[in-house]
Amino acid sequence: MNVRWNRLRFGPALAVAALALLAACGDGGGVTDPIDPPPADTSSGRFPRAVGYLSYYSSRPISEIDGEKLTHLIYAFGRVNTASATAGLMDPARDLAKFEELRALKQRHPHLKLLVAFGGWEIGTTPILAPVAASPTGRATFAASAIQVFLRGYGGLFDGIDIDWEYPRAAEKEHYTAFIAELRKQLNEESARTGRRYLLTSATPAASSTLTNGYDLPAVHPLLDWFNVMTYDFHTGDPSRTVNFNAPLFAPVGDPTPGFTGNYTVTVYTQRGVPREKVVLGVPFYGRTFVGVPNVNNGLYQKATGVQVGEWKQDGAISYRLLKLRGFLAGEGFTRHWQNEAKVPFLFNPTTGVWITYDDEQSVRAKGEFARQNGLGGVMVWELAQDAADNSLLNALVAGLRGTT
Repeated sequence: MNVRWNRLRFGPALAVAALALLAACGDGGGVTDPIDPPPADTSSGRFPRAVGYLSYYSSRPISEIDGEKLTHLIYAFGRVNTASATAGLMDPARDLAKFEELRALKQRHPHLKLLVAFGGWEIGTTPILAPVAASPTGRATFAASAIQVFLRGYGGLFDGIDIDWEYPRAAEKEHYTAFIAELRKQLNEESARTGRRYLLTSATPAASSTLTNGYDLPAVHPLLDWFNVMTYDFHTGDPSRTVNFNAPLFAPVGDPTPGFTGNYTVTVYTQRGVPREKVVLGVPFYGRTFVGVPNVNNGLYQKATGVQVGEWKQDGAISYRLLKLRGFLAGEGFTRHWQNEAKVPFLFNPTTGVWITYDDEQSVRAKGEFARQNGLGGVMVWELAQDAADNSLLNALVAGLRGTT
């Protein structure tokens, strides 16, 4: 259902703040007038939000996903053509087939809102969105193209845009702010034209230093509907680091990196002025595997010699789906341990020295409860295809978020 809304006009205080924002953007992102902020996100009819990313290269049938449990689904990714600063499809044949599946999912669950993400992790020195956002012309061209291709195209399938710039460097902080401002401006103009509300979100990091260097949170948060905060990959299997959790909620006593937790990250965002209802807690549906771990303290906080080859590009990654298919490796000599302070499990084989940090039904329910009890905007999942076929992780996460059994 399309939701009509009137463009909000600034009062004097907000107008001054908006003008200050534009001045902080350096060249102003090509914007000459104050930008209307988005109205409250009530379009899904449900709150708090349950947001799930779905990768374009996923082989999981979309019909298997329980759309009733989600409020928003983000398709990752649309292509960024850096030379022309335009948007397009990553794999036309695959994308178009998935769009039809998404259309059927949305028809079964009319409350569900769909967004398309741009960006992602690029191995190399230049984030994929940096060249596009470096100039007012590039920003304006890309915003217009993304709206033309994805919001006007495909029969109105998509309801918004998600920006996943990993990660703006210090010199690009103003470019990121101006890029978000340009997208918000053009989405507002498109909404005024169609009477349909369009969402703008951004996937953003958990590390405090990365946030400080690349993001002006007070300037950006009025322009976004919410932040999809990537509260995972705190410890990615780098053997030079101590074995630790992928996505702990809290820091146990003795944790050598107490700032690498979901709770700490939420505090960083809120202390920098982001409203709690705009902080969406990221939850991974995958884990990471270390090898060569000594049988001391069940492997926790020990030194690994390396990481195991993962399912995808990054070494050490293993999906919950595969862990469940393999019976959580109990038949292979692994024992499950629960770290009650961190609120996450881990698997350890003391004979082979293989140690796996992951999330299961107990831990994701705890994260859903944390988001609800702390008044956050909801939870976000990377990535839906990594759940088991019965959606057991999604079911547990949303039960915690909604306070249901």
